[in-house]
Amino acid sequence: MSLRHILAVGIALFFVMLVAPSVTGSSEGSSGQAVILVIDNSASMGKSDENCIRNYTIRFFLEKIVNLDCNNDEFALRIKDTFIGNKSHPINPVFSKDCKNIVEVLGGLNRTICSSSEAINHDKILKNAVNDFSKASNNKNYVIYYFSDGIEYSNRSRFLSSTLHLAKEKGVIINTIGFGNDTEGLKLLKYISEFTGGTFYPIESILSIDIEKSTDDDDADFPPGPEIIVGDNVTWTYVVANRGNVNLTSVHVVDDIIGLIAGPITLGAGENQTFNITGTAVLGQYQNNATVNGTYNGTEVMDTDPSHYFGMILSIDIEKSTNGEDADSAPGPILNLSDNVTWTYVVNNTGNVNLTDVYVVDDIIGLIAGPITLGAGENQTFNITGTAVLGRYQNNATANGTYNGTEVMDTDPSHYFGMILSIDIEKSTNGEDADSAPGPILNLSDNVTWTYVVNNTGNVNLTDVYVVDDIIGLIAGPITLGAGENQTFNRTGTAVLGRYQNNATANGTYNGTEVMDTDPSHYFGMILSIDIEKSTNGEDADSAPGPILNLSDNVTWTYVVNNTGNVNLTDVYVVDDIIGLIVGPITLGAGENQTFNRTGTAVLGQYQNNVISNGTYNGTEVNDTDLSHYLGIIRTNATVVFALDTSGSMKKYYHLAPNESAEIVSGWSAFENSTVSIVSWDHASELLFGPAPLKGNEDRLAEILDNLSEMCIETDLTYYDQGLNGSLAELRDPASVPPNSSKIIVFLTGYSEFEAGEKLDEYISEANELGCKVFTIGIGINESFEASKNQHLNLTKISEGTGGIFSPVAAFSSGDLNPIMEIISRELEGDLMYAESEPQ
Repeated sequence: MSLRHILAVGIALFFVMLVAPSVTGSSEGSSGQAVILVIDNSASMGKSDENCIRNYTIRFFLEKIVNLDCNNDEFALRIKDTFIGNKSHPINPVFSKDCKNIVEVLGGLNRTICSSSEAINHDKILKNAVNDFSKASNNKNYVIYYFSDGIEYSNRSRFLSSTLHLAKEKGVIINTIGFGNDTEGLKLLKYISEFTGGTFYPIESILSIDIEKSTDDDDADFPPGPEIIVGDNVTWTYVVANRGNVNLTSVHVVDDIIGLIAGPITLGAGENQTFNITGTAVLGQYQNNATVNGTYNGTEVMDTDPSHYFGMILSIDIEKSTNGEDADSAPGPILNLSDNVTWTYVVNNTGNVNLTDVYVVDDIIGLIAGPITLGAGENQTFNITGTAVLGRYQNNATANGTYNGTEVMDTDPSHYFGMILSIDIEKSTNGEDADSAPGPILNLSDNVTWTYVVNNTGNVNLTDVYVVDDIIGLIAGPITLGAGENQTFNRTGTAVLGRYQNNATANGTYNGTEVMDTDPSHYFGMILSIDIEKSTNGEDADSAPGPILNLSDNVTWTYVVNNTGNVNLTDVYVVDDIIGLIVGPITLGAGENQTFNRTGTAVLGQYQNNVISNGTYNGTEVNDTDLSHYLGIIRTNATVVFALDTSGSMKKYYHLAPNESAEIVSGWSAFENSTVSIVSWDHASELLFGPAPLKGNEDRLAEILDNLSEMCIETDLTYYDQGLNGSLAELRDPASVPPNSSKIIVFLTGYSEFEAGEKLDEYISEANELGCKVFTIGIGINESFEASKNQHLNLTKISEGTGGIFSPVAAFSSGDLNPIMEIISRELEGDLMYAESEPQ
């Protein structure tokens, strides 16, 4: 704050006692005072801008009225009922001896701190402040400065008298600083002061303005200010602040050299504004002064602030030459590879001040000289030697020096051209350089991509450039490659088995001189494969049902794991999804296999377990899986009647090849525990076999099948009820049906003219009463064919009426009963092969 600023404030700051008595206490040998600022921030204090307490109001009061002794005094702050100690202690009182840092203490407050909506309670806030001195050091003089307008509401200070007596008892002096013009409030504040031996300071208006000017963020009130290179940008910053508590109008900011900076503007109490002006630094010592003035009710307030800088010329020059040639631009002198090179560095101080810490550095060679000192206009020369390298060469010299901490720098390049003739070919396989075997490991028939990168590694253009592969042939050419230029070419193929190598050759010409390079590349064609084969009781059984086993029969699963590739496999495991780990980890050499067995007991129903085998080669895994099945059954007692249509149309279907009948009978293992009858039927029925067990009668059954074709004769219209009646005849006699036996009729017919017959419904009912299921099989019968719709209807009626199944099959060629036998096995599986439990 300038002297003019302080005087301006002093004019407008009125106190009852302009020169206040010292408040440091009167006791000789005192160890200092403890000071608490108590601030009323109630609603009445914020009604007008003039009444509003601001940080700078308190700062001015402390600086000019309160004579704090920073060696002995302690300082604290309370706003209303909240104690604010040094910095950030809102509740517990903390006294600080750092009274010079009042600005920092107040920094925790808002710019305008009168914001409370509550009324003040003078007795409470002062009582709390009096009690706060218990936190201060002993042997102190206790002083309170109470900033308030004295206004209270609802007689909240009815206990003020006891508080003031408490203050007197504890030797606490309360000085009051009165704001506003409320007569009763100011009278109360005066009473508080006088009662405790303090002083009452009534405050009216504060007029104050401040201007702070800086140059490149440097306050620079005194010369020389910042040192700035001539021609550099300069930024002057003008911060104008209304330090009073009233609004200022007609505010102008003027620079004595630049002129008007801002104005007229209005600055509210406590408001500030910042303005920036830029310019260019000139030579020598420079000063300009900022002035601000403003008005309140005809009274003017003003402040000034100077700022300085020093404009100087700071310059250095470096000149570098190669073999005596300046060579700032390429190519410079043409040198053969490994020729001697001499670089000359001339560093010159072209400024008007001495330079210290001068260094000359080459960006390739390193430090050339330094630190040295160069007087204004002085120069020095240095030489360095080397050997020419290939191609265009550039190195840069940098010289820098310092004046009063400011650095100046210059650079200079130099060039030469070292000539060589060179070509390079790089061939890769699937992105791998693969100069040495084995190269990338590829699966047989994988895609292979060979990449050929031909590069002119010399510094002159090459013509008639060819790229040739010793196996594939010409890859590219003729082409031209500029110095340093490269081109890439790709060829694709399919991996073959084993170790593979091909070689690339690139050649090119410069002025009749040829240059050449070669590069090999490799890969290894690999078969990575594993096979697992699982069998159940010696049967591969990949598909259901697999071998048919009686419940609790022994089961043996055999696992054959085979390395079908051409590399060794490690970490080979064989795992069954039900049994678990079979073996592993093991190693299988190329082509090697191993066999493992596991045993168990057959369970009821369709059984499937899966095996997986996996192995690893160089982190790559291969695996295979295989299924195996069996069907666990409980053989049931059953009485089965095969009712075979022997009408003329069936003749060709019963014609069997030699030994085929025996093959069919041997396939009837499902019926081996059953009582079997064979009935032929047309318009009447005839018992051809049984009832007798199938087991032991295989030859007789085969003989009957062999003669079926001869039994088929042309007859008149045939009725289904007659065929069903003849079949039931074998089931009506309880003596011919074993106890607890299932009763089944397999009713086989063709597409000839058949009718239901008058008693078909009666015989269907009888079959139900006997507990007999009828499975009908119709050859060449299709409900969509008009000629067989009636047959389809009746055969469906017979089966569905007895709980059986109707199976229409396409007409098959002569001499093949097997399709019918397969249908019989499939449809009777639930009745003959297994059951949920043993029959009772």
